[in-house]
Amino acid sequence: MTTDDLEAVIAIQARAHLPEFHESRESFACKLARAGETAWMALDEAGRALGYCLALAWQSALPLPVLDAGQVAAVERPDCLYLHDLAVLPEAGGQQVGRRLAGVACAAAMSLGLRGILLVSLADSAGWWRRQGWSDQPGRSAPGGYGPGAIVMFRETDCRSDREKAGESRLTK
Repeated sequence: MTTDDLEAVIAIQARAHLPEFHESRESFACKLARAGETAWMALDEAGRALGYCLALAWQSALPLPVLDAGQVAAVERPDCLYLHDLAVLPEAGGQQVGRRLAGVACAAAMSLGLRGILLVSLADSAGWWRRQGWSDQPGRSAPGGYGPGAIVMFRETDCRSDREKAGESRLTK
């Protein structure tokens, strides 16, 4: 994913998330600049964007940033990725786009030598994340902006299954 993809990202976000969970273009651009090689677009055969995933190198002991944070500082000695956002167009449902994006993020964490991935699940998507191998982190509160019922979750990397999940998808950095 590059800054050239921001229009597509904002359009996907608008269709995949409720308005109260939308981030500004500026906030997303800040996170994208910080993400470097850990942000991806899923494209169809014609090159149209179907979804995206953005993750940041993170230190698991640090608090997670609030939704729509304007600045996210780099962390020293990251030990995990923080999967900030994964969104897929509704019409791409059933094509395993989200599963493949999550798999690519897990494979990236493994290749970077990180032990796993943290994320904040919105209340209505926690079941999906659990089916992908994430576990609730009891006692850890979700940062502001994610709404009631948001849950912090963690998944250790598992190279074999993550590479399989990345599969044959057409993903771009």
